[in-house]
Amino acid sequence: MGESPSVRRLQKDPATVAAGAIIFVAVSQFLIMLVATEAIQPGYNAGTNAISDLGVGRRATYFNTSIVALGALAVISSFFLFVSLRSRIFSVLSAVFGVSSAGVWAFSRNNRPTS
Repeated sequence: MGESPSVRRLQKDPATVAAGAIIFVAVSQFLIMLVATEAIQPGYNAGTNAISDLGVGRRATYFNTSIVALGALAVISSFFLFVSLRSRIFSVLSAVFGVSSAGVWAFSRNNRPTS
């Protein structure tokens, strides 16, 4: 059973490799920081608290930095996905995911103006 020519082409394409590597780094760093922040956040329980609760409090910087990095790297990878796959819809959805991820930080309770 051989691979199709289009699969072999994508495996050798530098843009595909770059997009995959960026997505791997983005998700890996987020998962590591998520677990680390859960461990050091006082009173946080993964069973009862929402993930967004990690973005509030004294140790919010760890989670917020990680989620912004996830978003920024997703936006960067969307460019490489477009170059590689020539799929506007897939690259736009990837970029929307990245902007939305960064929006978790931008619209957290820590960044709301006080009245």
